[in-house]
Amino acid sequence: MEDRELMVTRRDFVRLGAFLGAGALLATQAPRALGAVGQAPGSADGAYPLAGPEQQIYSACLQCNTQCTIKGKILNGLLLKIDGSPYGPQTMLPQISYSTPLDQAARVDGKLCPKGQAGIQTIYDPYRIRKVLKRAGPRGSSQWQTIPFDQAIKEIVQGGKLFASIGED
Repeated sequence: MEDRELMVTRRDFVRLGAFLGAGALLATQAPRALGAVGQAPGSADGAYPLAGPEQQIYSACLQCNTQCTIKGKILNGLLLKIDGSPYGPQTMLPQISYSTPLDQAARVDGKLCPKGQAGIQTIYDPYRIRKVLKRAGPRGSSQWQTIPFDQAIKEIVQGGKLFASIGED
């Protein structure tokens, strides 16, 4: 291999220096160009609207069999963000003490995998089944009817014909 291939010319060195200098300048000025640091979009006072404990609910992620503890952040009745719960050892190591007040725990987020982050898409999926369905035609016909949840429990517990067609008795 020739030494010329590995050599950097003075012109290339100056170009690289100018490029890195411009990048460093932009990085320091980006917060000013985008607004105040820490100010969330849509908040006039600069407070993060999802940071309060009244905007958060603790639960478990059911996207896989691990069931990590999660913290859902809610605004105006809609789930906007899912983070790991700081109380759970799967999402934060070491986890915070269970005696930590919620107003302090609200400011701490644990880690969560991409599958857990996709929980928002699962909740708001337009094709998600939201009601109990009972087969309304022969098997494989893709005909279903909606039944009340109490009726489904009754048929399952008492051995009813939950999976039979409507015409079958």
